[in-house]
Amino acid sequence: MYNKNNPLTIKTPTSVDPVPADQNPVVFKNVANLKNFALKFTTSYPQDTHFIPDLSLGQNTKITNHNTITNISATRGWDNSITCSKTPIAEGRVYLNIGQTNQRVIFGFTPDYWTTAYKVITFGIFATNTGEIQILENSKFIPGFGKYTTKDVLAVERHGNTIAYSKNSVVFYVSTITSVKTMHFCVAFEEPGAFVSNVYQRNFIPTNQKTFIVTKFTGLNYKLVNQNSLISTAKEEWNSFAYGEQPLVGVTVVTSARMGQTDKYVLLGVTHAPKTGTTPPDHNYINGIVTTSTGKILFMEGRPHPIDLHTSYTQNDVLSMVSDNSTTKLLKLVFLKNNIPFFATAITSPNPASRTLIMLRTKDTTITNIVSSQTTPGSSFFNIQNINGINFNTKTSEVSYNNVVVATVNQNRMPKFTQSTNYVVINYNTVLSLTNNCIFTAASSFTNGGVFYQAGQTNSTVTVYLTASKTEQYGLQTNKSGNIAIVENGKTLKEYGQYTTDDTLSIAANFGVVTYSKNGTVFYTSTIQPTGKLLLTANIENNKASITELRTRIFNNTNDTNGFYIMFNDKASISAVDNIAIAVSTGSVVDSTAQVKVLYTPSLIYALS
Repeated sequence: MYNKNNPLTIKTPTSVDPVPADQNPVVFKNVANLKNFALKFTTSYPQDTHFIPDLSLGQNTKITNHNTITNISATRGWDNSITCSKTPIAEGRVYLNIGQTNQRVIFGFTPDYWTTAYKVITFGIFATNTGEIQILENSKFIPGFGKYTTKDVLAVERHGNTIAYSKNSVVFYVSTITSVKTMHFCVAFEEPGAFVSNVYQRNFIPTNQKTFIVTKFTGLNYKLVNQNSLISTAKEEWNSFAYGEQPLVGVTVVTSARMGQTDKYVLLGVTHAPKTGTTPPDHNYINGIVTTSTGKILFMEGRPHPIDLHTSYTQNDVLSMVSDNSTTKLLKLVFLKNNIPFFATAITSPNPASRTLIMLRTKDTTITNIVSSQTTPGSSFFNIQNINGINFNTKTSEVSYNNVVVATVNQNRMPKFTQSTNYVVINYNTVLSLTNNCIFTAASSFTNGGVFYQAGQTNSTVTVYLTASKTEQYGLQTNKSGNIAIVENGKTLKEYGQYTTDDTLSIAANFGVVTYSKNGTVFYTSTIQPTGKLLLTANIENNKASITELRTRIFNNTNDTNGFYIMFNDKASISAVDNIAIAVSTGSVVDSTAQVKVLYTPSLIYALS
């Protein structure tokens, strides 16, 4: 048994989505009783989190510590030392540290290991011998992406058909070249002794989202090129238009593209009164962004004059429209540039026939790299069946066994942020501002859920929001005077006492009620009921100010591929744990690789034998 005088220490595992800080994976034997144990249920596919890829292809390299690669060639030159992986990447990333800043290294993706030269790398990061970062694509070098150090984590990743490059999780370049082939990690060295360390790969978990290149439109006066680009052939203005095939009601559709120029007008949006064949759209029923001939982006809503969004664009920028109607009341439109939201709106009671619309103003105007993805509500990955004495209360997240509450569902996690140069994420749960008035946004939204965090200081104003639309904004502000205030729809309602950096603050929405809490105690309940999904955003007033211990929790999320924790209380028993495991396994749609992870709290390590 465990000896109090000789504590056992087990390191917390490092992972992309870390478990709660006070828990660690462990194998239990001869457990006499349970108190505050946790089961974690995950849909797990082979190598769905970060792992060390198979590094068995190549020449003149030495692998140490499993994921440090060193050039052991006796001569200098790009053709002498290379390592490639056998492990494929459909959607995912490779990331590592460069071992030095005075020798040249290239790493990234290769579709095939066919030569020992660096030219095998189709999409790569070139770390120069002067500490500079360049991009290598199809044998062409693109300079000008700043400096790197041996502590920086550099990454190449692919989402759908799009390649992106990042440093310390901040994307600094998005490729203009569409990628369709399965890729493999590859690294090449020029100088003997150069090395890279901490080489990891992550394959993104499959979801019910399908990404595809748009291949068919209904419209008039355009030419389809390479199955993903449109060129206007119209002689009259705004007479070149294309309707998407998929109705937007009941689904979430993401459409992204690049503009073929910056001196012509293009509309990317939604029509709520779609026509068929060659009938032009009714301008009174259009919502969308318009790229102008001066490099600006406007928003058009029906006939009124467009709104200047004070946002510019280039031919390299990926402009996206997220059309979300997974709920029936609203059609939410979010517009993004390089995955960073810059404008959002919502349409009430949308037409069931609403469709994506692209319009080109003048002849020879082009829109390129059109890619669309669709997500439809499907079967849940996780569901707790009410069997074997188990009952799950979706409103309270409590799990009962034989009418006694023995556990609660815990879905705390670090939100995924849209990438920006205005902040950096540290240790997975701290957001540090790199500029004054830093604004950042989470990449996903929810209906029932909340955000939990601590202020990193008491002398800077930080406001955290859950936003449903322009008229539904719920904010919790920690100001530079050390006080807490509620900010809703742009108005400061009232201050509610002081705060410290140790206080846990939260905004939560549960079945239409928004509450504000401090250390688990609700101190204000909003009188405004949200009508759509809520998006986490925040504004940090000062440079170098921070938000710490940041977590989101989605209440009863049934499409959660990362799983959830069931936290047991002191009334639980082995029988309760066994039957809850059966209830989850029976109710979940998982394949044969699904895993159940058992976690523990350190204070109860006495259960180990």
